[in-house]
Amino acid sequence: ELRLQRSKGYAPISLGVDNEGSAFSVDLQTLPNLLIGGTPGSGKSMLLHSIIMSLIEGNAKLYLVDPKMVEFNHYNGMKAVMGIENSVEGVYSIIKSVSEIMEHRFRKLSSEGFRDVLSYNAVSRTPMRPVVIVIDEWADIILQDKSIQKPLCVVAQKGRAAGISVILATQRPSSEVIPG
Repeated sequence: ELRLQRSKGYAPISLGVDNEGSAFSVDLQTLPNLLIGGTPGSGKSMLLHSIIMSLIEGNAKLYLVDPKMVEFNHYNGMKAVMGIENSVEGVYSIIKSVSEIMEHRFRKLSSEGFRDVLSYNAVSRTPMRPVVIVIDEWADIILQDKSIQKPLCVVAQKGRAAGISVILATQRPSSEVIPG
């Protein structure tokens, strides 16, 4: 009988079971940005849902992007879900909101003498929750507007210290879709 145990960590995510049938999870803070690539039917959606459910249980703030409007609808109205967007304009809105959270956190960490969220949370009575942007079908977004790559890359590069992560899923993990 498989019993999943709640993992400890800042943003634990369940990835399934290992070769021995034991629950396997990882803290998203150790790999703050993820790319999930694969053909249709390869399990991308199942992995995304597993990650999202783990993050909801772990008290993260989630921003979801679903250009096809079919994958994330059932998360609508959940307390952990700050928004579900379906358009390029919606992605820009999410990036702007998360950038503002990131800059606010950097100011707070700096003013209180901390280098990152983990050290701050270790002593704070009001810990900072993980913030995660999950984008399904990233290639579809890029085909509509390539300029969206730059602001998302800034969040992905600077966000780790602020407890912010980006998870992208795509059928086409090529250099045209995911720049360096």
